[in-house]
Amino acid sequence: MNQKANVMEVLEPEAVARTIYECLTPVVAGALDEMPEDIKILPLIELEDRLSLTPTLRRLKISLWDQYRRTVDQNAKYISPTAVCENICSLTFWKVYVVRVPEVLAWLFHPPTSFDIKAEEALDFGIDRLREEILTAPLYSTNPDGSRGAFNKDNASVVLNAIKFLDARVKGSPLQRIEQKSLHLHKNADNMQKGITRDELNQELDSLRQRLGGAALQISAPEETE
Repeated sequence: MNQKANVMEVLEPEAVARTIYECLTPVVAGALDEMPEDIKILPLIELEDRLSLTPTLRRLKISLWDQYRRTVDQNAKYISPTAVCENICSLTFWKVYVVRVPEVLAWLFHPPTSFDIKAEEALDFGIDRLREEILTAPLYSTNPDGSRGAFNKDNASVVLNAIKFLDARVKGSPLQRIEQKSLHLHKNADNMQKGITRDELNQELDSLRQRLGGAALQISAPEETE
């Protein structure tokens, strides 16, 4: 969800067969119609800054959008407030602390961001910090005269672990790479019947072990058959 979008862009999207606004009860739709214009145009990020978002409100948002999808799928007339609030809060809470509070109502109608998107965003942020703050850690101390001092083993260990993490992130862990190579060799074992001898295949396996830094591969060339 674009945090710079406002609630009007959510309520009036293009290329949607039935908007969430069209699925609302008259009471909720009326509350949106009467919402002050300065609230309607607030971006999501500013709404969140104004609100003290509680677990109850976050669950209500997820429930509201789930019920919207069900309403459309089942061709029902309205999103049921009772269904939205089920096992979350009372209808009184819904009416008093949601429908009658413009900022909460506006925030509620921004679709919740999926967990996957949030996780990727957090990972990107962490990788940026890792690059800027960890990978640039000094590996040597500095003497009073400005010359290079002693090697910093602690910093070097942290930097090395960060490099290993990035390598695994990009290329996969060593175990994953070994499994992929093993799968490739199993898939091509039939090539033995096309002129590749068992000795030649064992040589290829030995070469592969060396390229993987001596890691033990749980694979060997099949026995030749008559």
